[in-house]
Amino acid sequence: MEFSTDEIVITGNSRLSRILLKKFDTEQVQAGRQVWESPPILPWEAWLRQLWGQGVLSDPAATPVLLNRSQELNLWEQIIGTQSRMMLLDARATAMTAMRAWSILHQWNLSLADPAFKDLPDTQAFSLWAQELDNQLRRRNWLTMAQVAAALGERIESGQLRLTKRISMAGFDEIAPSVQNLLNQIQQSGSSISIRPFSVLSNTEKPCLTPCEDPQQEVRQAAFWAREYLEKYPDSQIGIIIPGLSSIRSMTERIFDEVLHPAAGFSIQESSRVFHLSAGIPLTELPVISVALLILQLPSGLLFNDFSRLLRCPYLNLSPEDSVILDDQLRKQGMTAVDLQTKGVQETFSSFTEEWLNLPASAPPGEWSGFFLKLLKAAGWPGNRPLSSREYQITDRWKEVLSEFSRLDLVRNEMKYQDAVKQLEFLASTTIFGVQDADAPIQVMDMLEASGSSFDALWVAGLHDRAWPQPAQSNPFLPLALQRQHQTPQSSAERELHYAKRITQRLLDSAPLVICSYPLHQQDEELRASPLIQHLQWMDEKREGNSAASSLLQAAPEKELFEDPEVALPGGKDSQPGGTAVLKDQAACPFRAFATHRLNAREMEVPETGLTLRERGTIIHEVMSRFWRRLKTQDQLNQLSDQQVQNILKESIDQGMDHALRHSANGSLIRHRELEKKRLLVLLEKWMKAERARDPFTVVSTEEKTTVGIGGLFLHVQADRVDRFSDGSFGIVDYKTSKYLNVSSWDGDRLDEPQLPLYAVQHEGPVSTIQFGQLAAGKTGFVPEKPQPVQDRIEEWRSALTHLAEQFVAGKATVDPKKYPKTCELCGLQPFCRIDEIVNGETGEEMLDG
Repeated sequence: MEFSTDEIVITGNSRLSRILLKKFDTEQVQAGRQVWESPPILPWEAWLRQLWGQGVLSDPAATPVLLNRSQELNLWEQIIGTQSRMMLLDARATAMTAMRAWSILHQWNLSLADPAFKDLPDTQAFSLWAQELDNQLRRRNWLTMAQVAAALGERIESGQLRLTKRISMAGFDEIAPSVQNLLNQIQQSGSSISIRPFSVLSNTEKPCLTPCEDPQQEVRQAAFWAREYLEKYPDSQIGIIIPGLSSIRSMTERIFDEVLHPAAGFSIQESSRVFHLSAGIPLTELPVISVALLILQLPSGLLFNDFSRLLRCPYLNLSPEDSVILDDQLRKQGMTAVDLQTKGVQETFSSFTEEWLNLPASAPPGEWSGFFLKLLKAAGWPGNRPLSSREYQITDRWKEVLSEFSRLDLVRNEMKYQDAVKQLEFLASTTIFGVQDADAPIQVMDMLEASGSSFDALWVAGLHDRAWPQPAQSNPFLPLALQRQHQTPQSSAERELHYAKRITQRLLDSAPLVICSYPLHQQDEELRASPLIQHLQWMDEKREGNSAASSLLQAAPEKELFEDPEVALPGGKDSQPGGTAVLKDQAACPFRAFATHRLNAREMEVPETGLTLRERGTIIHEVMSRFWRRLKTQDQLNQLSDQQVQNILKESIDQGMDHALRHSANGSLIRHRELEKKRLLVLLEKWMKAERARDPFTVVSTEEKTTVGIGGLFLHVQADRVDRFSDGSFGIVDYKTSKYLNVSSWDGDRLDEPQLPLYAVQHEGPVSTIQFGQLAAGKTGFVPEKPQPVQDRIEEWRSALTHLAEQFVAGKATVDPKKYPKTCELCGLQPFCRIDEIVNGETGEEMLDG
């Protein structure tokens, strides 16, 4: 690759600049040179900024300040905010669209004086905004990036700017009129401009077409194909083009890691990969930066889940023990949001709080940038442990964002803290971090990034009829007729078809072997191949790289089998914590019982607004216990008037709620308590009608604790209530707040609700009835309404319960939900038992059949 000393190469994208520089450096090494001068190879926009910078150095007073994108966007936001007469749902999105319209206006030589701008409210509004922007730019001696090409052209014509004699351009799929005007002016000034042609390669095989089931399978098949080709030709350069790569980057990276580095797991390093993804990641999606932003948002308040993530992250100097204790306390208090005023938070972040309290009410962006660094340091960010190379690069990029934020001083006055944090977060979200390409043989990129590049083999994905050609999507702030007249990007279907044809042909000429693919389905939508590739021949099994890829796709991974020994409980009569829930969980799924009651594995509590379901259930039990400890018999109930019953219920509700919530530290429950008292009073007044309608009874015990033994398992149990009838038999009642109760839950070997059958089996006296006491809104009463015979089922229940207890004692812990997927819906242990992987495997069908 030859370059003269007076030549500069301008590329259409950053990727091509890096490739050309690497190729040049490689050639110098191969030629035996130890030192050489790197040629100037720059992307188009970087070159324009470099030229403008030369003007700043030579005549700073006469050279307008070139705004960066953040400064320009802020200027648009201010203009739209002051001039817009209507309330905008998303002012920033409006400003970004207006900014794009301004760019199109200048790149394609549209005129604001065109009468078409007066036709629609949107174009009228943009015309006023653009005129105000132009006035401010002239008054303050500023310039936007969209105006640079024309401004440079004026300087070249006047002789203020002289360029190198030779300029080469590469990788441009199309040239906008403003760019062409500048190139013409450069040529007229005496410089030569040559367009380096695309690398058109002769195809050793005709390009071919293959369908895939869906986008995920399409990426996977491309990865298998690349792996097979690389194994056969280790020195080859392989391209994988995926339109919209940034939106599916995580999925693509995961699939390529699985296929190309199956044994690496999470230990794979970027530099060790045989593939490189050109699509970067927004800084806000990187853990170390998302944590920094969460810290800065803490004074304004965080949702509990975000704050919990802060406590668990490795990027703060927090004691793991203190973090776990605070997290647990806040969960138990039902805190759905926290800030610096929340009990425990201020103490944990004491240094941060002290620093924050000293901040001014408002300040310019440059000052806020310094304050943010102080706040993060006070919070202990980014932690004590050494940062990895990747994390170090990310934090360096973060410092650049803070520096860019400080440059907003040029266009912004003082800001409040919350506004400054939001602005910083937006900058971080639009800043892309990407690891440098380490010359990986497989390059995965978006459609436009391949411009000017050539490969030994190329796979182009996503070419279905809904995406290629791209649908026309004109800018709403520019007159549509004017856009179509000037053939601006995405202004019409005809224009996009012409553009897509050119890109498609360029891609087909980019490698000796080219494979195009498309998904047959996407989100329940049936797709077809793009009309631009329907003429290609279909890929067959014999084509190089395809048969092996197909066999890899179809081959089932080998399964590693190992013994799963049952771990029995140690002997003795020590009771097992968990009560009857042990048997209930064993019946629902042996693994759930083992994980919950042997390993103490539980899903973390999720804070809820108001009273939790558990708290409501506890209150019900406390209230009913206090009520019947006072009345004792149904006869006493029947002797009382409705008003007297109501008074006793009120007292029981007050006392029961105070006792049930005595350990709650959530002060926000005061209002919820009063609402719950009113709800309970209405509910229990209806319930008393069901109590009056029963056969005469005496309440023998309420919430009485005892220990029972069955099948070698000893459990602490607590029957909600035991009644004695006039014939000397007993009835056992279990209060439930669920609307869905059925006595079928007492049937079979795996009882859904084993509590009442266990109480019936273990009770010393004769049990004639067991019933649920249903206390739910709209459903109050006993289930079953008419008691069913119990004695003839005692042995059946004893056998089923004994079997469940023996299984638990023996340590049976197979993943075997009774009713998949219903049993698993509220379990919370799915990441532990990996039920989804089992269901998707061979055993899943057997489970579902069962």
